[in-house]
Amino acid sequence: MKISLKQYLFIYLCLIFVCVNVGFAGAPADSSLRKIVDSFVIANYVIGSGGILGDSSTNYRLNATVGELCTGEINGTNYQMSIGFWHFLDNPPLPVQLTSFSVIAIKNGVELNWQTTTEVNSYGFEIERRTISDHQVIQSSIDTWQKIGFVFGSGTSNAPKEYSYTDTISSAGGYVYRLKQIDQDGSFKYSHSVEVTTLMPKQYALSQNYPNPFNPETTINYDLPIQCQTTINIFNIMGQLVRTLNSKIQGPGYMSIKWNSCDENARSVSSGIYFYRLTISPMDGKAIVFQQTKKMLLVK
Repeated sequence: MKISLKQYLFIYLCLIFVCVNVGFAGAPADSSLRKIVDSFVIANYVIGSGGILGDSSTNYRLNATVGELCTGEINGTNYQMSIGFWHFLDNPPLPVQLTSFSVIAIKNGVELNWQTTTEVNSYGFEIERRTISDHQVIQSSIDTWQKIGFVFGSGTSNAPKEYSYTDTISSAGGYVYRLKQIDQDGSFKYSHSVEVTTLMPKQYALSQNYPNPFNPETTINYDLPIQCQTTINIFNIMGQLVRTLNSKIQGPGYMSIKWNSCDENARSVSSGIYFYRLTISPMDGKAIVFQQTKKMLLVK
């Protein structure tokens, strides 16, 4: 049965009368309640424990049907309507709005930064990556994307939030990144994708290990501008070979390897001064193009 505008008005005026005389069930004292019917303009009333506190001189409009639960704004104040009434919302629902997403190549990887202005029920962000083959972007496919990390979201917030993630990459190449924003109910959506080419070293280099002194593990970094044969050996203070950490073809890129203070037989070595040497040869291994040795201290 179709209800006319006059019938709508009559029903709501009756509701006003009931609220004024018997009170609105569940409503706190002096709460602000507004009635709005289907996209029609109706006079505004302010109802509280003492009856009608305001006047009816102001009109508001909302596209909603009788009894529908929805949200809206009146003069900058957020309200939620239930059964024809409005009540104040401290934290109105807000969509997750991604305002920026950028990637930048750094030494040993790629840094991702993004910002949101508002979030609602945001569980977090999955970081996805795919490789560019021969510097041509692969067509988007679920099979080519790889999940590489996750950053928790801020739940529900109307304040700007900033996020970052570092993807450690040692090999040269082009990569594409995107964010998978996941809600607390499991629904998700993807950001736009961004392409980046990783930075490559321009010359051979061997860095000082860190930490130094160390116990029981330390990290050794070295740079390879081209693909080559690399060997890293550990020697004791007597010049005796303790362990060969690496002997293989690598590069180009920023490389890293760890030593756990064990010898070739997986036995822990004693405290003292040790030396690590990087030897680089062409891929055929017939000549040495770079060799450098550095000292480190194991303290137990």
